[in-house]
Amino acid sequence: MDISNWTVDDFVLNAEFRKWILSPNAEINLVWEKRINAYPEKLREIKLARELLVNFPNQGFVLSQRDKKSLWERIDRSTHAIVPAIPEEKVIPLNSQSTIKRMERKSENPFRFSQGYKVAGILLVSFVLSLLATVFLRVEGIETETPIVFTEHTTRQGVKSTFTLPDSSTVMLNAGSRLYYQENFSGELREVFLEGEGYFEVQKKLDRPFIVHTGPTSTTALGTSFTIRAYDESETDVYLLSGKVIVSTKDRLDSAVFLSEGETVSFKSGALSGKKKFDQEPVTAWTKGVLLFDETPIRDAILVMENWYGVKFRLENDPPANLQVSGKFEKESLKNILTGLGYSARFEFEILGDTISVSFKKK
Repeated sequence: MDISNWTVDDFVLNAEFRKWILSPNAEINLVWEKRINAYPEKLREIKLARELLVNFPNQGFVLSQRDKKSLWERIDRSTHAIVPAIPEEKVIPLNSQSTIKRMERKSENPFRFSQGYKVAGILLVSFVLSLLATVFLRVEGIETETPIVFTEHTTRQGVKSTFTLPDSSTVMLNAGSRLYYQENFSGELREVFLEGEGYFEVQKKLDRPFIVHTGPTSTTALGTSFTIRAYDESETDVYLLSGKVIVSTKDRLDSAVFLSEGETVSFKSGALSGKKKFDQEPVTAWTKGVLLFDETPIRDAILVMENWYGVKFRLENDPPANLQVSGKFEKESLKNILTGLGYSARFEFEILGDTISVSFKKK
């Protein structure tokens, strides 16, 4: 296999590479060792891809004081240990990490290896502590000394908002949505938390993954644009417009879904659905100020209009079963939209301030 032109994205999205990282065995380790020997210049991309795969966010993780002490002790022993020389012909790789480290040692002297190990250990602890702070974890009830400051953006019903994040990525929030993140993106990851619907254009930074949390679902971007809809945290829809993303749940990282351009996946009933293709126009219409209905159930259309215009509908009687509406409205007033829909859906309406009274005609 020729991996000379592979990027980090290519490694992450390759099923054989993911198996090597997440479920290694002696046979596949030997295969990838030969590939690294053949293409040593790709070692950096391989390391970054491995970091992305093994560091999927897990909000259920809690580090106890005892575990933290044990972690420091192991790092201390590792940084002071003498690494014995191992004859190359007797080495049997056990996993991807050991293989990568041995490939690195071939071009490094023992002093550099020892120093790199110490730095890696320190960075590991820094990453763990940073992640704990990001997801509001406390260690045995003791709060961190430095308060964590979050930046929040909210849009009320009837209002949309576009803004730039600290890493120059841009976000457009649909009405009735909320986005918050740690101030200035301090930490190893660029993490944001979304309630509602947002359109993202993410700046590509391979060493700092961009992660959108929506309830139990996390979407990791590798430099891309996508839309996420999660007004109800038990249901999330991810639509990828360009680039690549990884969608996972905090309790099932092994069932992560890798999306390519033009694919969507949904989280419902506690699980991720299979990915499929989608039509981009209905998904992105709201970002262009277009209200689009395409055989939309009338009750769903009413919810959209309530959120879009910041009003409340009052139904005087039940609509006909299976009633659907269609129409494309660009920057139209609510009155004009209801007038247009009223002809086909056979209803009359009255606008009373922020309340819309609707009465469906009987056949």
